[in-house]
Amino acid sequence: MTDIKKWIDERGLHKGNYLGDLCRNNHEYLDTGKSIRCQRIVRKGSKSGKEQKNGRCVCCRKIHSDNGYKKNPEGAKARSVIWRKNNPEKASESRTIWKRKKRRRDGCELREEITLRTAIKRAGAPTVIELVNQQIKEAEVKARVEYLKTPEGKEEIKEKIRRKTNHIYATSFRNKTMHKEKRQRRKALERGNYAEKISTQQLINRFALFNYCCAYCGSYEGSDIQQEHVICHSKGGPHCLANIVPACALCNQNKHTKDMETWYKKQPFYSKERLDKIKKVLALTPFPTKQTEMFHDWQIQ
Repeated sequence: MTDIKKWIDERGLHKGNYLGDLCRNNHEYLDTGKSIRCQRIVRKGSKSGKEQKNGRCVCCRKIHSDNGYKKNPEGAKARSVIWRKNNPEKASESRTIWKRKKRRRDGCELREEITLRTAIKRAGAPTVIELVNQQIKEAEVKARVEYLKTPEGKEEIKEKIRRKTNHIYATSFRNKTMHKEKRQRRKALERGNYAEKISTQQLINRFALFNYCCAYCGSYEGSDIQQEHVICHSKGGPHCLANIVPACALCNQNKHTKDMETWYKKQPFYSKERLDKIKKVLALTPFPTKQTEMFHDWQIQ
């Protein structure tokens, strides 16, 4: 059964209700010494047509309704359906009030609060939570900027850049080719040899002429292809396209400082077609004037 005292205290006064005399069952509302009464009506069969002195007690009517529902729930549901059908406006209003009470009881927001928040959001005004979050973000950004000025922060930036550079080098063939070309150019300049800047696209085009395979043994190397200098740096070989062919790590290391043609003819994978292709591809690019005499004898063989 419903706790009638708690129920009436939570229910309060509705439209048409009023505080009247205490009923015979002593259903007191909020220790006021009075009961909540329904709107006064004219009794059926009244000859004078006068209203009741006191409307019916809301609590007594609630108890009577509960007892009737308990005795005949199916009949009560049928009467409720008929009443809603005959009184759609009152039924919708009652349903709205019931939902509002349920939301309040469950701790949910009221529809008025949701509507107000939606209107504020559409108007573009920030809410309190958004302002607080914005202040938190600004404080975090400010603290981060101050931290990056410290020695630990500067070291963290360097480490982040280092990791990013290593990742790009490991995953980008163009980036790896560019860095390898820089190292080879620096080596040539340290030995006092002629060196020119070779673009990454030029080197990729050179590798593509050999299908990204070793120019000597023909093994496919892909992104691991190396820039092999036909005349090595230790013998004055220049760093230019006229002196570079793609090679695998094994052939590049095995050849070392040896004469290319002499070394190549002694290898088990020697191929005259590959040697002719190497000479043909090298002849496509002009050789530096300073190195012409050194390279001329090999080129005409």
